[in-house]
Amino acid sequence: MDLIFMGVQTIEEPIFSFELQHQLHRQPYYQQYAMYISKFVAACSAGLFDAALNMLWNETVVNLREKVKRFDMDYFLDSVITDSKRRAAFRSEDDLAKLEEWELVKGCRDTGIITDIGFKHLDYIRDKRNHASAAHPNHNDLSGLQLVSWLETCIKEVLVKEPKGAVVQINSYFTTLGHRPYPCAGIICRDSKKDVRP
Repeated sequence: MDLIFMGVQTIEEPIFSFELQHQLHRQPYYQQYAMYISKFVAACSAGLFDAALNMLWNETVVNLREKVKRFDMDYFLDSVITDSKRRAAFRSEDDLAKLEEWELVKGCRDTGIITDIGFKHLDYIRDKRNHASAAHPNHNDLSGLQLVSWLETCIKEVLVKEPKGAVVQINSYFTTLGHRPYPCAGIICRDSKKDVRP
């Protein structure tokens, strides 16, 4: 896919164009043409880097929510929301949209859906999205090369990465046995709601 960048008028244009195309080709086809990534590319081509950052962050959040849905969502929510009254308001997959984005990213780190280093990078990108993107009024400048670097991080740490290790084993355990551990001494079975203690 050849891209033309009308809005990038600096010496970095050829480097930016090459790096962006390189990063997009690292993704599977279905990711490359995801809705927000397409908008990201369109914003970059017009030099609207603040809008592009917003689109990149939206794609990352959508992808993280999908990973949570494939994981044990109750376990995820119990790990993230400690207030029982607030937790009661989260009953279906649609309720994930109620989570603050910082909670989503932190919860994905705490449950092993993303790595510690991925969390640190994403938290930085989230902060930039809140203070330097088109999501909020600001006077900060972003460069195309910054955007390509953040795209690489989001691809590497989220978009094409699936959880590994303990998080997969925990999900398999919950799925197979149909119950999950609670913070109390016993285990509550979802079907029977009986307290099973050793």
